[in-house]
Amino acid sequence: MPKKVVGYKKVRLGRGFDGGYIHVDDFSSVGAALSLGISGDVSWDLDIARRNINVHQFDHTIEKAPVDDPMFSFHKLRVAATDGISAISLNSVVQRFLAGCDRAILKIDIEGAEWAVFHAASVATLAKFSQIVCEFHRLEYAGDPSRSEQYLAVLNKLRSVFEVVHVHGNNYEPFVNIANLVLPMVIEVTFANRNYFQFTETDEIFPTPLDRPNLPDTPDMRLGCFKF
Repeated sequence: MPKKVVGYKKVRLGRGFDGGYIHVDDFSSVGAALSLGISGDVSWDLDIARRNINVHQFDHTIEKAPVDDPMFSFHKLRVAATDGISAISLNSVVQRFLAGCDRAILKIDIEGAEWAVFHAASVATLAKFSQIVCEFHRLEYAGDPSRSEQYLAVLNKLRSVFEVVHVHGNNYEPFVNIANLVLPMVIEVTFANRNYFQFTETDEIFPTPLDRPNLPDTPDMRLGCFKF
C-alpha cells in the first residue's frame, strides 16, 4: 500500500508520457544515478543531470546514448542476475561504479528482466539507493507457481528497505485478473528508502495530477486509493 513521505512533495522527471517517473522531490546528497535500459529515451537522465548528478547508463541493445551529455557515462552492458559476457549484475554495478557514493538513485526499465536482477541483488546493494523507480513487467504471470515465488521474494526484499510511495499503471498493456485481483500488466512503482525518509498514511487517488498516460492518446489507468 503506498505511503506519503513526510515533509516532501513529489515531482515528475522525464517526459510527459512514457519515460517519465514520479520521485520524492529530494535529491540532496545524491552522488550518482543508474539508468538501466534507455533505448532512445534519455529524458529522465537529462532531468537527473540537470540536478548535477552523474548518470551511469546501461543498455546492451544500442551502441551509444542517443544524446551526449557531460554528466552521462554510457555502458553497453546488459544488467542481469549474474555477471557474464557483456552482462553485469546489479551487485557488480554498485561495487564498480558506485563505490565512492553513499547515496544513489536507480531507474530500471529492462522489459521483464528486473525480477531476476532484483532477486539476485543483495539487500546491501539495494540499500545504496535512496529512491528506486522501476517499471515492473509481466505481472500476468504473478499467479504462475513457477514465477510467483520469485516475484514474492523480490517484493519482500524491496519491502525490507523501502516503502512504496507512488504507483502508476502503464497503459501500453491492459489490466489483468490475478486470483480476482485486477492489476495492470505493467506497473511503475516508486520506492523510498526508510533510512532517508519518514512516512505516513496517504489519501491519494492514483493516478495523481502528476501522472500522465504512457500512451498519450489512451486514457490513463485508474488504480484508486488502495484502502481496503
